[in-house]
Amino acid sequence: MLIKVFASGTNVQRLAKGAGRADGVVYTAYSQLEQTEDKIVQRKFYQLEVDTLKTEVEHLDEKVQPSWTKVWGKPYGNRTFISKLLESMVGQDEMRQELNLSNLTGDNIECFMLLTSANKAEMTQIRKIAEEVIPDYHIKVLNGDYTSNKQAQYETKKEIAEAHRAGKKGVIIISRDMGSRSYSISEIQATVICYDRGSVDATTQKVSRCLTPGVTYSGERKEFGHILDLSFDPNRSENIERLLIDEIVMVGKSEDVDFPKATSYVLSSIDMFKVKYGTAVEVSEEDLLGMVGNNENLLRVADVSVDVNSCLDILDTLALVNTDGKQNEKAVKASIDAVNKITEGSRKKPVLSDSDKKSAEKILNDAIRALNMSATSVYMLAGSGDTYAECVENISQSASDTAEFAELFGVGPDIVTDLLDREVLNEPVLDVIVYNSKREILAESPFL
Repeated sequence: MLIKVFASGTNVQRLAKGAGRADGVVYTAYSQLEQTEDKIVQRKFYQLEVDTLKTEVEHLDEKVQPSWTKVWGKPYGNRTFISKLLESMVGQDEMRQELNLSNLTGDNIECFMLLTSANKAEMTQIRKIAEEVIPDYHIKVLNGDYTSNKQAQYETKKEIAEAHRAGKKGVIIISRDMGSRSYSISEIQATVICYDRGSVDATTQKVSRCLTPGVTYSGERKEFGHILDLSFDPNRSENIERLLIDEIVMVGKSEDVDFPKATSYVLSSIDMFKVKYGTAVEVSEEDLLGMVGNNENLLRVADVSVDVNSCLDILDTLALVNTDGKQNEKAVKASIDAVNKITEGSRKKPVLSDSDKKSAEKILNDAIRALNMSATSVYMLAGSGDTYAECVENISQSASDTAEFAELFGVGPDIVTDLLDREVLNEPVLDVIVYNSKREILAESPFL
């Protein structure tokens, strides 16, 4: 009996794994559709930064922290920053053309989705600030206090129609997680990432909301979907890097080609821009190749935050990971003491205090960061293997290599295998790092 299962987004791998046995998995990346489908909405990526805006408003008695989590955590405390940001996006602040969405994209952006890390109460505050400073725009909040996932699409279409009747210039949709799947609104021309990292699966789904074909708010046929990543660091745009790397890995598997060829394929179908002096300047394919082929960039992308609750049962082991290059008894004891305090008298699913959760997250994230670093040397230690998992498996087959691995990283390869199974480590990115390291060992450029 043959059963075909179709899935959208990045759940295909999980579905195949959960099925126990899958005879085949067919991947289709969006870049493949862009090159084969005539009427598909084409993507454009933009790397923006808001550090200069933060600096400008800091003298106005408003404490703006260099973190989206902190900004969205206290909207009223950061009212000036949020007000200036919204005014700039819709073009009301003529002095900040580098954040004017219509100026940057060359499109008349009337409807866009603002992706935040704000909770329900904070989103209500953001809406109130927005309604005060840009009253010509209708503000739609997507969260459980106003609608449900099932009704979100219907409610949005209804409010867009109401905005038309009210003579509004456009619609801004504010969301955190709701509306990231099965939410198709053709009027959305742009998705703006205003959060610090997060799951690449979720980000892929969220930014795709601007890719629904159809007509814009003013009734014109939509040709492009604009994906903008706002960073506090002008030298970073990790969300876009992670999206591109994930798609390159997907194309490599789908087309059965190596990383350089998959990279060229993906980059040939997209446009990326970086803002310089208030103008969006196209990034060359050569620059993009350097960005996604650099191991330091890949490691930064791989260091994603993970839900600490998924690793509480092995937190004591993760505390042993060598995180600073010179593991010592004092550091180990401090970590173990923190673990004991966190897990003391806990139930199967303990409710951690804020301080305990912070300590646990530090142990987990430090361990992940250190183990990600192992990808640059794991091939050298293994001597063979095409993927990170294969290299770790090869190391585990040798007692001497296992001992050396444990000495270097504080834990054995079995712990790393467990973390891979739990999807705690970013395996596709680590595979690329292994690939690059392998090519470097062979004294070849990864893009020759």
